[in-house]
Amino acid sequence: MMYDLSNAEARILKEYLDGKNARDVAQSLFVSESTVRFHVRNILLKTHSNSMLEATVKTLKMLSLTII
Repeated sequence: MMYDLSNAEARILKEYLDGKNARDVAQSLFVSESTVRFHVRNILLKTHSNSMLEATVKTLKMLSLTII
């Protein structure tokens, strides 16, 4: 189960994995919160998730399976 995330989506997901919220992500990546929300919506669709918490958990599970 691989997610076809764009580079921008992957960067934003990584920021969420680091525990940041949308405002912090926007500041870290020098983009607007609106841009972050746009990418978050795409991440949720691609990962079939209802929240970024769910998306990050699914991603961590997927990564742990690819390492094994």
